[in-house]
Amino acid sequence: MSKFNSPKPLPNIARLREMFKLNLDTGELKWRPKPPDAHRAKWWNSVVAGKKAGSPDPGGRLRVGLDGEHFMAHRIVWKMVHDSEPHYIDHINGDGSDNRPENLRTVDFGENLKNKPLYKHNPHGFPGVGFHKRDKVWTAKIGVDGVQVQLGSFNTKEEAVAAMSAGYVLLRYHTNHGRKTDI
Repeated sequence: MSKFNSPKPLPNIARLREMFKLNLDTGELKWRPKPPDAHRAKWWNSVVAGKKAGSPDPGGRLRVGLDGEHFMAHRIVWKMVHDSEPHYIDHINGDGSDNRPENLRTVDFGENLKNKPLYKHNPHGFPGVGFHKRDKVWTAKIGVDGVQVQLGSFNTKEEAVAAMSAGYVLLRYHTNHGRKTDI
């Protein structure tokens, strides 16, 4: 368990199945209709039922409001498929809106960090690679169990990238780590 807060527990599986229909091919959640005798059923069934549940957060992941709380759609999908709540769920292909069950995997915090995109503020095009202006050398550093480890100083950017790539293989980083996105 990491030092970060745990996500709030999801409603039980019966409640999720009562409220959502899950398309296993797309990972899309749609609101189910309410029974005719339920509170505001006529309004719900004419306005909400059958519509896609959730709206994107700034990172593109879908958030769903249910029973006065907000939950990440990928967590709902995971629970509806597996009837469990892991602490972290990783989108294998890096697309936070792609909640197909085969694109989701349960991971720990450290493993989740091994499948991150290249942030748009990275000026060198490869995570962990930087240029040390004073010494005029390229550097490479990699995260190992939450600690940044220096891999060395290099004369060229290509040598620093090669060191990072070898570190990714050795430490079993996901093949998508460092992919270019709009984040």
